[in-house]
Amino acid sequence: MNELERLKELKGQAIANPPKKVKGGCKSCKKKKEQITEIVLPEPIFDEYIPTISDIRMAYLEIINLKGIDEKAKPFINKVYHSLFKENFEFTCSSCMSTQARKFYNYCIEKKII
Repeated sequence: MNELERLKELKGQAIANPPKKVKGGCKSCKKKKEQITEIVLPEPIFDEYIPTISDIRMAYLEIINLKGIDEKAKPFINKVYHSLFKENFEFTCSSCMSTQARKFYNYCIEKKII
């Protein structure tokens, strides 16, 4: 009887003080959403230059010219080099130019262009 009385008492308490219902799901659903304070626009899409094999050969021949690099060929060389390696060809520093020429040469050998 003792157990039966205890269960009746618990039932009476549950009816008098019902548990609060949880609304809206879990706690992660209740977290505040991040507010957008700044809109970042995508970069404009430009037609990317893709050099042909003959363009790469011409640029390589201009780089290894024994008379030096012609001023008229510099924009073309830079355009081809930038499209392949995503960096500008350094014409002012002889050490950097040598390193980049070697990199360009290795690329041409690897791709069997020359």
